[in-house]
Amino acid sequence: MKASMWILVIVIVLLAGTGIYLLTQGKNMTPSPSQLPNPNSNPTSSPSSTPTPTPTPTSTYSDLMGNIANNHGHTVVITAAQQEASQAVTLLLTVGSGHTHTLSLTAAQVQDIANGKTVSATSSVNAGHNHLVTFN
Repeated sequence: MKASMWILVIVIVLLAGTGIYLLTQGKNMTPSPSQLPNPNSNPTSSPSSTPTPTPTPTSTYSDLMGNIANNHGHTVVITAAQQEASQAVTLLLTVGSGHTHTLSLTAAQVQDIANGKTVSATSSVNAGHNHLVTFN
């Protein structure tokens, strides 16, 4: 190939940019699309093999303290986890005046409490008395 032909090839390659044309022996040969660089690719980035973690859902419930009638120091709480589980529970009324009580709630009552409904139940008898406990 003559030197003038090589100069022509070099000029055409420089002018063509990404659409490279090769001229050899007087024939115009256009590369196939798979041979051209992809303008949308980013050669410096590599696909991540680490999956994006899924956020942990937060509970829509919060611990609720019961209102205890004729109270003398007791407290009782139904937790957010107990409400979310919606199962029957037995809660402990904390020590008041030296004794405790238990409070049994059915699964339906726990679901009602979780849904914001007012629920009342009577505690066990201890020290000769019981308490009416109301949630919400």
